[in-house]
Amino acid sequence: MFSHLPVSDTEDGRAFTASQIDLFRGVTAAVEAARGPVELRHLANSGAVLMHPDAWFDMVRPGIIAYGSLPDPESTPAIPLLPGLAWSTRVTFVKPLAAGETVSYGRTWTAPADTRIATIPVGYGDGYSRLLSNRGRVLIRGAAHPIVGRVCMDQLMVEVGPGSDVAAGDEVVLVGRQGDEEITVAELAAGMGTIPYEVTCLINARVGRRFRA
Repeated sequence: MFSHLPVSDTEDGRAFTASQIDLFRGVTAAVEAARGPVELRHLANSGAVLMHPDAWFDMVRPGIIAYGSLPDPESTPAIPLLPGLAWSTRVTFVKPLAAGETVSYGRTWTAPADTRIATIPVGYGDGYSRLLSNRGRVLIRGAAHPIVGRVCMDQLMVEVGPGSDVAAGDEVVLVGRQGDEEITVAELAAGMGTIPYEVTCLINARVGRRFRA
């Protein structure tokens, strides 16, 4: 037997979720009284795994927390979470840009001074949202660099600065840690005005996967 908890990940939803858990417990007891033992009962989604241990029953079904992300910024973890997802690529090209020149479609970003721009081979065709145009950031050589101009289908551009020694082949972290800096799925979700679930779901089959035990 199973059911679903729609507000188990928020503080405001605690009372409603508690009433659902009680109802589920009563229904399963009634079924067992009429038909015998229920082999498996599961109710706890990610929010309930974190915030409602009394909903764990025989099984739990974690979703977003399997990636190490909270289902909602208000969620209060009852268990420790570690990031389970990293997304990285490599710089393909670096070029100088003069003050007053523009970057990418629509010319939405203009260089305020002479600088250098790195091209990154990831775009909305891979699931990196166009909503992060001119507001996202990436990590290269342990430092954060802002996305400038619109995210393209297959590429995006970042400003690395006039004196930068960033070069083609350098690792670029889109999600994850590099040095003392970290970009989380929650950060991308905030920049997109959405939830972590959408960020992870957008990463499509074009992006290669490597799994570590």
